[in-house]
Amino acid sequence: MGMDLRGARPNKKTGRYFRSDSWHWGPLWNYVSTLCGDILTPDEIKLGHFNNHLRIKAAQARTIGLRLVDEITSDRTEAYEKKFKSKKNAGAQLPSVLTANMVIQGIGEKPGTAQFDLRHVADFAVFCITSGGFWID
Repeated sequence: MGMDLRGARPNKKTGRYFRSDSWHWGPLWNYVSTLCGDILTPDEIKLGHFNNHLRIKAAQARTIGLRLVDEITSDRTEAYEKKFKSKKNAGAQLPSVLTANMVIQGIGEKPGTAQFDLRHVADFAVFCITSGGFWID
């Protein structure tokens, strides 16, 4: 189980598809939401945690990607990653009612641990910039 993002109008191969497992997606989307609260609406922030065909428009996607690149090149993302890992958040259960319900029903992954990593953020930034907008499925 995870998040599949499809580029709406990719201008490069890197913008066609982005995959994130559930344990990486929650922390990544939380990070994006914190940095991009002026780009995303409250509904988009909330719905981005679910596989519900949320559409992020091209201008939003590009702006998100560029902001992430700025955070990465300024070393703030690396500092965030270190803080995330030092707080033992990597061992925290991913809070997801949907995931918990799926595990109870015997489908999907067993609960794991939330993960945040700089490489994943960088890959997502490139996807955002080259996607032409995207859907979260």
